[in-house]
Amino acid sequence: MKILHILRDPNNKYAIEAVASHGIDNETELILIHDAVYLKISCAGVKTFACKNDVETRGIESLWNMLSYEEIIKKVFESDLVTCW
Repeated sequence: MKILHILRDPNNKYAIEAVASHGIDNETELILIHDAVYLKISCAGVKTFACKNDVETRGIESLWNMLSYEEIIKKVFESDLVTCW
């Protein structure tokens, strides 16, 4: 199952735990948006991306591959399950 998590708040510990647990048995991806682009930790087995616009707006360097809005929408439609945190 292809699972996509979209995280807005880097302080949501429950969401980060859920993402990490889904990454064990599934094809799991995480997209960081809004202030979550500041997140510096990774979840094993989870492909992580950052919203390009949010990274550029905040004027920071991203540790993650960046996606445009169009690429984010494409990933939403390619996934079997999408959860927004």
